[in-house]
Amino acid sequence: RNRKASLQWWKRKEAQYPNIARVARIYLAIPATSAPSERTFSKASYIAAKRRSHMLPATLEMLVFLSKNTSPSFG
Repeated sequence: RNRKASLQWWKRKEAQYPNIARVARIYLAIPATSAPSERTFSKASYIAAKRRSHMLPATLEMLVFLSKNTSPSFG
């Protein structure tokens, strides 16, 4: 409910604060879901398969980061 009220307030003030209103609209529209993090963990488990079990944690972290940020849909 508060999120909807906040979006409505920013809609009314959009002309007065156009740049901040744009950022607020993006920030307030973020859904509360665990799906993106679940996809990341799934991708990490795929990268860290048994045949790569000796991979350093920093290497795994970098591979997950690169995989997440170089896909066409970034996700």
